[in-house]
Amino acid sequence: TTMESSRKKPKIDNDGVQGDAGELGGSSGAAKDVIQSDPNDATEPGPLKELAIPKNAVKRIMKLEDDVKQVQAEAVLLVAKATELFLESFALDSHKHAVKMERKQIKYEDLLETRVADSNLEFLKHIIPEPRVES
Repeated sequence: TTMESSRKKPKIDNDGVQGDAGELGGSSGAAKDVIQSDPNDATEPGPLKELAIPKNAVKRIMKLEDDVKQVQAEAVLLVAKATELFLESFALDSHKHAVKMERKQIKYEDLLETRVADSNLEFLKHIIPEPRVES
């Protein structure tokens, strides 16, 4: 009908994720995508802003688990956004430590101090271990 054709329809990119390619200069499949959200749809997580992490990389990582064969586009977006928020928080806390040490550059010791200071980051102990003390 006339009403349906006058409504702006979202475009679907290569990942099958709803987005408007025109908002990013028409480049479908770019690392950053703008996600259109329907405010009347209670199943959507809310408006997501541009993603700095490529969705394809997140999807590939999620599918590294042998049992995972398919991943919903919404799940990829949520994991990507959660990852960005985590990294932002971790980097900001590490930066605060660097500033406290009167430095502008974040060093390994800042990452380590951030990890040690927050018990929620215990899962990173194998990735950011304390340096071995050689005697």
